[in-house]
Amino acid sequence: KVNVEVCDAAEKVKMTGPFWNWDANNGPSAEDNGDGTWTFTFDDAPVEDMEYLIVVDDIQENLIQTMADGGDCAPVTDYYGYANRKWLTTDSMNVYITYGKCSSCTSSSTIHNKYFADLSIYPNPASDLLIIANGNKLDRVQMINIFGSIVINQEVKSTTGKIDLSSVNPGVYFINIYSDNQHLVRKVTVK
Repeated sequence: KVNVEVCDAAEKVKMTGPFWNWDANNGPSAEDNGDGTWTFTFDDAPVEDMEYLIVVDDIQENLIQTMADGGDCAPVTDYYGYANRKWLTTDSMNVYITYGKCSSCTSSSTIHNKYFADLSIYPNPASDLLIIANGNKLDRVQMINIFGSIVINQEVKSTTGKIDLSSVNPGVYFINIYSDNQHLVRKVTVK
């Protein structure tokens, strides 16, 4: 399921992406939960990683500036022409996002505060080792390059993960952090 928070009133919420030739009319429609959230339910989970964007009342979200400003929710981006969200087949079966934003409609997300309240990632930029620490136990950490390829996929199973960067090329990466079926993305730089 992809659960979408929509900050303003909406009549319809759809999904678009390469699976649907970037045509929202061909993409799935979300069900209104009546509380400002909408849910896309896939009868069969996608068997391939999936790029996508959300379309609310025929307006496709544009996350390019959000990513250029340091956002982390659209890891498939060139920072000026496109910025696409990406669901990975290894992601939790429940993904929580906010239309047009990398954060909740309110100043802080209750779900993320609960699971990632004490999250720290250091050093950033990093060269040899990246430390990811959290108050809650981490399950898994993935490092994804700007092309959407996973370069590190590591189980953690503790509150601190040490990621060896010796085989990672310098550049900007996105870190997918998983804790108790919740998912958070952060941007890091490897020098």
